[in-house]
Amino acid sequence: LRTRDCVDCDLLVQVPGQPIIESSKGMRFGPVLTAYPDCEKHLEEAGLRKRFESDSGRCQWTKIYDFSPSNPPGGNHWSALSRAEAREVAVVLAQPDEVPLLLPRDPFLEGEEEEAGGEVKAKCMEDA
Repeated sequence: LRTRDCVDCDLLVQVPGQPIIESSKGMRFGPVLTAYPDCEKHLEEAGLRKRFESDSGRCQWTKIYDFSPSNPPGGNHWSALSRAEAREVAVVLAQPDEVPLLLPRDPFLEGEEEEAGGEVKAKCMEDA
């Protein structure tokens, strides 16, 4: 994922590797917490499941690469959403039949339980 010229955006991402921003400010990132029921099947069919499980494919949503750290000048251009903030963003996009998305990713900064095998357990909003 690479964004450019974005201002005040909240994004929930599940991408292999690091998201990239350029010439942006006020960006807030969090991980995708839930998915539609056939998401796992589609990831497998597209070959993305193996990519996410590789060391370089882990979703590093807390390690945003700022391609232009001095443009626009002044301040941080991005921040990480807390678990509560990510849930608030997810509610806007919620579907009634969502399921937990369990793919390797960075944990929330305030801590999070990990499953066996190093996967971070992303809980549905109903589990919280």
